[in-house]
Amino acid sequence: MARIPHLVAIGGGHSHALALDLWSRQRSRPPAHITLISDAVYTPYSGILPGHVAGQYRWSDCYIDLPSLAARAGVDFLRDRAVGLDLHRRIVELESDRSIAYDYLSIDTGSTPEMNLRAGRSYTTPAKPVPAFLHDWYRLLDRVRNERDRPVAITIVGGGAGGVELSLTISARLRKLLHRPELLTVNLLQRGPRLLPEHNASVRRILEAIAIERGVRLHLGETVREVTATRTAICDSGREITSDFVVWVTNATPAFWLGNSGLTTDDRGFVTIDDTLRSVSHPEVFATGDVAALQGRSLPRAGVYAVRQGTPLLQNWLAALSGSRDLIRYDPPNTVLALIGTGDGRAVASWGKFGVGAYRWLWWIKDAIDRRFMNKFPRFTAQQKRDPD
Repeated sequence: MARIPHLVAIGGGHSHALALDLWSRQRSRPPAHITLISDAVYTPYSGILPGHVAGQYRWSDCYIDLPSLAARAGVDFLRDRAVGLDLHRRIVELESDRSIAYDYLSIDTGSTPEMNLRAGRSYTTPAKPVPAFLHDWYRLLDRVRNERDRPVAITIVGGGAGGVELSLTISARLRKLLHRPELLTVNLLQRGPRLLPEHNASVRRILEAIAIERGVRLHLGETVREVTATRTAICDSGREITSDFVVWVTNATPAFWLGNSGLTTDDRGFVTIDDTLRSVSHPEVFATGDVAALQGRSLPRAGVYAVRQGTPLLQNWLAALSGSRDLIRYDPPNTVLALIGTGDGRAVASWGKFGVGAYRWLWWIKDAIDRRFMNKFPRFTAQQKRDPD
């Protein structure tokens, strides 16, 4: 009897979620054993989270139920965290001190903000991992609800699309809760000379104008070197900004263990892949989403690319598990549409050199796209988490 190959998928990112959904819908599948490893039973969808912060979506709208998705796809779900690889023996080492052998490996573990701080990491809240961020965010919401006449200050470090969108959604939510809008201070710090350097000039002008109108204080050309116990961000320039909540939304960095795994990585530690989504050094290993760097291409680490990788990833899983060498190639577009919410029921569209907004009809389009994606997956229906008002 032929041996059934074992595919181990590490992480519940967008590519893996979509690939498993597609696997569950295949009428004909090769004999295979698949194990999904995740340290959480729910995985967030990045497109909806800013809207949840603004109060436009419930907690249950944001998360995919991974055990239910795995069960529907007929794969095993293992709640654990990968901490290392033995590429020679093809073994994944787990935080629980267990290990699991594989024939094929797929990695979609996402990323976290890069924090180049001399001191004070424990006094900040990275925007990822999302459950930890939301835990701190809910605590702040509780405090504001109970003390609506008390001033509150927020500092967001990172002026890319994620940081700007978060500054607007946080501002929109807290202004509704506080008795007077002047009680809120939102600081947005950006290391470079301009916001949203990855987007066109029109989008930068639109979102900067909205941020200023919303009362967001912009601090450009500022690099935070330390955060104190009083949540004071100390910058290289000498500027000091004290707040109640410091959120880190800077450049992405991968899990530390990938750099020690033996896989070929780029200069920042992301797994280098070819256009079949396989490691350039170990073809039995796939990598997608934020954790991967496509050889010869420089792509933004945006959820839209991870979603687009889901279908070719599934097709190449099928080919590999069938023993076929006929893998399909992933050819990402140079330009993708980005819809950036402003927290008030509007959105800004960014596509290449073009930008337009902020309009409600763009938010309706964004909402429809996000809900259509989430409707593919099983969701939590019980009260596993509370939904703050």
